[in-house]
Amino acid sequence: MRYAQPVAQLTFQRARTEEKKRQRAEALVEAARSLALEAGVANPPADLTDAYAEESEVVPPEWNLDFATALTRLLTATCVGLISGSS
Repeated sequence: MRYAQPVAQLTFQRARTEEKKRQRAEALVEAARSLALEAGVANPPADLTDAYAEESEVVPPEWNLDFATALTRLLTATCVGLISGSS
């Protein structure tokens, strides 16, 4: 995602007021927090942590989330949405 950083910068450059910048920052943090919670990265359940530590094959392959890539995509999409919704 080579465009992620320029898109994020544009998100804040297009915000005309400090209040808009704050709102956009809050939206990005909430998007990242939501993904982390959904993926179990923020607070993985103890039984999942234990199962994975004992035997990594226990976790279904579809749960194998590349968190950094998913986070970059989510935040880039959020930035694009914030830019397109700016007036």
